Amino acid sequence: MDVGPALLFGDELHSLGDMQGGYAHILSHFSPTGGGLALPLIQRVLLDLFGDGHWSIRAPAWLAGLALLFLSFPIGRRHLGESAAGVATALVAVAPLLVFYSHFARIYSLAALLCLLLYDRLARYVRGANQREGPQPRTGLGLVLMTAALPWAHPTALGFVLPVYAGALLMCALGSERSPSRFVQAARPLTRALAFGGLICGLAYWPARESLLAFLGEKTRAEYYGDFSVLDVASLIAGSRSATIALAILAAAGAIAVLRKPGHRHALVLFAALGPPLAIALIRPYGDAYAYARYVMPSLVPFFLLVGLGLSRLVEAIPGLGSRSIALLGGGVALAIGLTGPLGPGAPRPPEHANTYLSMLGLPAFDAVWPGTPSFYRTLGPRSQAEQTGLRLIEVPALTTRTRHLYRHYQIQHGASSLVVPLPGEFPRVSSGPYVSFQRPNWQEGAQADYLVVHLDVAREIADYWRWLYGPDGPGPFAAQEASFMERHRVYGGLLPRPDPATLAALRARLGEPLIDDERLRVWKLPGNPGTPDSLD
Repeated sequence: MDVGPALLFGDELHSLGDMQGGYAHILSHFSPTGGGLALPLIQRVLLDLFGDGHWSIRAPAWLAGLALLFLSFPIGRRHLGESAAGVATALVAVAPLLVFYSHFARIYSLAALLCLLLYDRLARYVRGANQREGPQPRTGLGLVLMTAALPWAHPTALGFVLPVYAGALLMCALGSERSPSRFVQAARPLTRALAFGGLICGLAYWPARESLLAFLGEKTRAEYYGDFSVLDVASLIAGSRSATIALAILAAAGAIAVLRKPGHRHALVLFAALGPPLAIALIRPYGDAYAYARYVMPSLVPFFLLVGLGLSRLVEAIPGLGSRSIALLGGGVALAIGLTGPLGPGAPRPPEHANTYLSMLGLPAFDAVWPGTPSFYRTLGPRSQAEQTGLRLIEVPALTTRTRHLYRHYQIQHGASSLVVPLPGEFPRVSSGPYVSFQRPNWQEGAQADYLVVHLDVAREIADYWRWLYGPDGPGPFAAQEASFMERHRVYGGLLPRPDPATLAALRARLGEPLIDDERLRVWKLPGNPGTPDSLD
């Protein structure tokens, strides 16, 4: 999980803009980009306390991701046993979707954590309520606040909250020797927690009600221009269609085992695993496969628990295999997913571009060498590993959308680390980290870079790359499992600024004549690194 050097990408930049107006603006404005209220609020608090680096911006994701990993085992063991919990934890550690959103500055990792905690709390309540004797358990203020916090963190969390509450009520109704009066006693605290949680959430959203309703209206009315299938969403969960299908078969075996248990006492995990996918399938909000995959993230740990339970039951059905075999097989499945997925040893490792969607699901076409790559980058490539490790470039402009794939493509070839210069309009604010601002007087000394690379017409450069990528001379045709994702990446959009003449003149006055000056690039060798040659001949 390389949180530090990876450049802010795409949706990560939205909350930087959402927090610009201060706390009052954050709490009264639901961004049309779907950033919500909770994420920019948490980020603003962290930025005010610890500064505006990547640590603060991504902390809600990586802290929640680590907590999700560490809590999956104890919660899973409490409800479905040690073997199922061990397998689930191993899968949480390698699932590309969970790993990606544990270092991507959005709310989905935190929402998945809160959903797991809600499942745990409700499952414990149901177990206590279904006891034959003794007083009914109490829900407490914590359950109310958790119920309120989840939809406030992101509206899609309702797809988990409502089904899991419905499941809890059903489990209370199906409890052994349940009388109607005892069911009412058990159901009353749950309905009260749901009602008060909903009321608190509604009050928290009230200042932002107009922008929230506009966002929800747009999400439910607009139609996505492309096409994708359930298998496309599934491939993002485990890195490939085949891996997710194998996991689904094991999860189905686990679901059968749950339903066969007396009293269906563990059936709440089915509601937790199936609720979000069914809610998304019913509502069909605007979005592509990437969006649908992150919307179902809250169901993944319960899904992996079912996988672990299914694997356990299959192993137990084979004579001579014990609990150690379950751990070995579960670890083997997780290892196979880790080695063959986008996090495997054979996948490209462009450090500054680790937060593009290509780190969630690899698309080999973007790794193929473009014949039109500028000679400057191709000249840097043959250097030794030691030389590449110490080399640093500054790229202008920064690029913020999937157009950043161009720089990623170049970095795969040249191997040097990169900084970027956001031009006006690209970033809501320039945070500390791998960014350079020409407005800072000592930008050159602070960057400690070897070359400054200015893309004179990056829009044309990107268009040329995309034309080759999708054209008859490119790396296509694309495999069936890649087709919908390649179609999604075909439309890139975003701001594609050109450096203005005043900026170019100021750079020439400060740095002298460029090392390379052609129709696409203007490259300066920056003084201060005696180990870097002044010529690329």
